[in-house]
Amino acid sequence: MKRTIWTSIAMALSALSMSSAHANVDAVTTKLDAAQGVEVLFINTQDAKQLDEPFTLATGANQIVLRMNTMLGRGEKRGNFTSAPYILTLDVNGGELDIDGPQLNDVLQAKKVFAGDKIDWNVSLNDSDIDYDQVKMVGKKGTFPYSNLDEQLAIYNASKGITFAGGTIAPVAENGTQQTTKPAGQDSLEMQRAKMHYFKLSPNERKAFRKWLVDQQ
Repeated sequence: MKRTIWTSIAMALSALSMSSAHANVDAVTTKLDAAQGVEVLFINTQDAKQLDEPFTLATGANQIVLRMNTMLGRGEKRGNFTSAPYILTLDVNGGELDIDGPQLNDVLQAKKVFAGDKIDWNVSLNDSDIDYDQVKMVGKKGTFPYSNLDEQLAIYNASKGITFAGGTIAPVAENGTQQTTKPAGQDSLEMQRAKMHYFKLSPNERKAFRKWLVDQQ
């Protein structure tokens, strides 16, 4: 009889513990809701096509790669507009993250809006606007500048010393190589690739490389 009572108590405590664990997971998970026309490409380097919807983000700093991909205009002027990809970096701590693009009327107007490096994305967390950093991906030369986006994103992150841990952007390292909020400017893909290789060098190799650069001037 006593064993039955204690078994029942243990089962009840176990159920409460599991319920609490699920509650904690829900509390720290952020649901990403992208408006129509906003195409999410990558979340923390993971291809969005391989992720289940609705997309979820872990608490902390996250990297979202997105672009506008939508039909605009009317009648004979109606056509598809696809923008360059943009890398957004932002912090979330649970709830719902909503992302919408600027108001666009036709393809010509959209091209003018997205000619710039900074776009007025409407980003809110739990119905309150939040800060974010953005970088326009420079692409590569040629007819298809944004083919192999996964490789280009890897080059960008490596060139900035950005790494990921636990589903979010890793904290800044002691050597200060992590740069999650510093804009990339308009570095060419070649420059980003050069930076990527530099970060792979050992401290002694970096010192020798810097000396070599000075000797070339």
